[in-house]
Amino acid sequence: MAWNYGYFHGLKKMLDEYDVTDKQAMKIKVMLYKHILTKITESKREITYLQNAVMRMESACHAGTIPNLQTARHARDNNLSSLEQALQAFDGWTISLLETNVSLLWAIHNPETAGIRIDGLKNSFTKLYDLRKPEIQPFNNFPEVFDLDVHFG
Repeated sequence: MAWNYGYFHGLKKMLDEYDVTDKQAMKIKVMLYKHILTKITESKREITYLQNAVMRMESACHAGTIPNLQTARHARDNNLSSLEQALQAFDGWTISLLETNVSLLWAIHNPETAGIRIDGLKNSFTKLYDLRKPEIQPFNNFPEVFDLDVHFG
């Protein structure tokens, strides 16, 4: 039941609708927090992996700033290969962390909040892409396209 409504909304519903003793309620609540802790631990690992990928990208770019006449006429070099591998890891861990975020929104608040976040991100990234594309400037920032508010009402 808790997963269908968000853990604590579901717990409230359970407590309101069923004859649950204080001891049972306490055990359920502790179990919910323990389960959430597993996702938080997962997010800590993902952040570490993400940070490592960023450091590898940074290292590859720093290495690429060292002039090298032997590779000057080659668009591809070892630094680019390292940068691409690090970017692949960065992209994967970014998506993994986003999934964890959505899971936490679902559990701590409710499925609707998680769905609103997913829809909002889809729309925001579409707007961002559309704004950047005509300018052919992939690094231009448009923070206004993102709604960062999560409404826990």
